Amino acid sequence: MKKRVKDFKTFEEQRDILVNRNVEIENINDAQQLLEDTNYYNLMSYRDLFGYDNRKNVFIKRVRLSDIKNLYYFDTDLRGFLFKYISYIESSLKTKISYVHSKEYGPVGYRDINNFERSAYNEVKRGLTYHEEIMASLKKEIDRSKEDYIIWHLNTYEDLPFWVAINKMSFSDMSKFYNLLIHSDKKSVSKYFNAGPYQIKNWLRQLSILRNVCAHQGNLLIWKYQDIPLDGKYKSKYKERTFYQYIIAIYHLIRCDDISCKYIEEFSLLIKKLDKNFWSILGIPSSYEDDLIELNIAKPVIT
Repeated sequence: MKKRVKDFKTFEEQRDILVNRNVEIENINDAQQLLEDTNYYNLMSYRDLFGYDNRKNVFIKRVRLSDIKNLYYFDTDLRGFLFKYISYIESSLKTKISYVHSKEYGPVGYRDINNFERSAYNEVKRGLTYHEEIMASLKKEIDRSKEDYIIWHLNTYEDLPFWVAINKMSFSDMSKFYNLLIHSDKKSVSKYFNAGPYQIKNWLRQLSILRNVCAHQGNLLIWKYQDIPLDGKYKSKYKERTFYQYIIAIYHLIRCDDISCKYIEEFSLLIKKLDKNFWSILGIPSSYEDDLIELNIAKPVIT
């Protein structure tokens, strides 16, 4: 039998619960404001990182509320950092995908299922094929769009060219769309990046999930990371199924030298705010800064 839903607790009662669970509150007013601005359960999602006895519902050692707050704020900044660079990658990939596909099949060739792998014909749900599902999702976004450039195109032309329509495609659908590309088209897109078609296919799927975690205030310090395909040279150097694998994958997908430098710089400044005792949780090596610089990824030559 399921338990009864817990009773409502005021902010003052939440504060008392924290004290009873061995949390040191240095300033009552600061604690009150923190609880008013931050969901109690969002704060307590970090409890296991500080050593928590789930059976007794108490921290094993006394923990300062300010330490929990700092970890929460770090996680918030980390989500913002990732969202920024994943958004940059999203824009870059949409540009390359629409360019390659439109060059090969014309401005509205994205609507023709014959311009994709056979898997595009597979039924996914409600009688729709994979390709039809993406097109239906894209149509929904276009129909409810209020952007002037979308309205102007719809009022002026018979259809939206792919380089316009793809802007309304979600990251998840962009990932699915790339998966449906004929292999030669996948290769044409991948040549712009420091990765192969198989890597990009898998990275996009995982980055799509990570992007949603960031957008919905997920706890990145305890999120279950997947093992993603990196080059063999990384296998023995870095832990698998860790946050740091994603950092390397994102770095591979950033093409602009200026952006790459800012990426390393911003990541370094951010990670230095985190107590080194937590680095291992994210799979971050102590030599991470030198490692990223020494990767010295050669930018692809486009011919």
